[in-house]
Amino acid sequence: MPALSLTEQKQVALGLLVADRKIAAEGQRKAALQELFKSMLHQLMTGQIRLKQMEL
Repeated sequence: MPALSLTEQKQVALGLLVADRKIAAEGQRKAALQELFKSMLHQLMTGQIRLKQMEL
């Protein structure tokens, strides 16, 4: 297999950088949603909120 040109290497590196940033952003989004879930679950279990108060 022939080696990639410098331009091709830069394109691959940029693609990997973009993918890495998207993965990091999704990881942060997942962590925020997990924290929201834990908070909402705690509020439901302690009676601080009730489902009929929430809009679904």
